[in-house]
Amino acid sequence: MSVFSGLFGRKQNDGKTAVDPICGMTVQKATAIKGEYEGQTYYFCSPHCQQIFVAQLKEEAESGE
Repeated sequence: MSVFSGLFGRKQNDGKTAVDPICGMTVQKATAIKGEYEGQTYYFCSPHCQQIFVAQLKEEAESGE
């Protein structure tokens, strides 16, 4: 399953909250852990979710997906 499969149908809103792409938790943008990939900012509830996201990106890059 691609890390992006759930992201394309789920937009992060322009308000004060965003959805963690790994666990689906709604997070406050002001206090969330942030990461960027290909010009898009992603918000995470915890370092663990961010690490999973990065690991999935690496796995997909290595597999050529």
